[in-house]
Amino acid sequence: MTSKVQFLFDMSNLLHRPTPEQKEFEEVNYAFLQSVPELVLNAFETTRNEMKGKVPLSMNFLWFANTMNGNMIAEIAREYPEYIKPTGRKNYTLMLPPNYECPVKKLNKGSLRPAYNHTITTAAMIQQLAKKNQEPLPLIFIGYVLSKANDKVMGTYAVCFKGKERMWVSDLSSLQPPASGNQFITPVTPDAPAPQVGVRVIPKKKAQ
Repeated sequence: MTSKVQFLFDMSNLLHRPTPEQKEFEEVNYAFLQSVPELVLNAFETTRNEMKGKVPLSMNFLWFANTMNGNMIAEIAREYPEYIKPTGRKNYTLMLPPNYECPVKKLNKGSLRPAYNHTITTAAMIQQLAKKNQEPLPLIFIGYVLSKANDKVMGTYAVCFKGKERMWVSDLSSLQPPASGNQFITPVTPDAPAPQVGVRVIPKKKAQ
């Protein structure tokens, strides 16, 4: 009997995403990417401040990563509102030009794979696969590594996976300016309001 997971990963139900090229991605999005380390630090400080008012028992082990991911999206929305796109009710993602889908995630130290993400959706992203109701855009994770105690940012990266293989990684703290000057210039739209992004926190489950 076919299991649920096997059925959801039936190749006939998924679309292959094109594999993004590192050099093109860095060149086109250099202006944004070089600002990511500062945006991460801002989101980290906001999350640490929010944690001070929390009762430890009210937070599960996912609280810090989930809250910081939300704060990171909010930071980007303030500085680059044109790059934040809704993906569902109260959910947003980062879309970089010309056509890259870039989920914001906490990354595991060493492997740089998304942390705490064992869902079918994230597994499909890592495989560079998309559901039939999605546009199969090239996908690159924009992420950060924290210390074990969540008290320090250890690094910020753009990383591309294709299954178990890490195709490439860009260390955003030491990104070099593109030689070609082939950067994307966003048209100025002063009347466009910034998306009102909130932080969605997953509540702790009650003991059975």
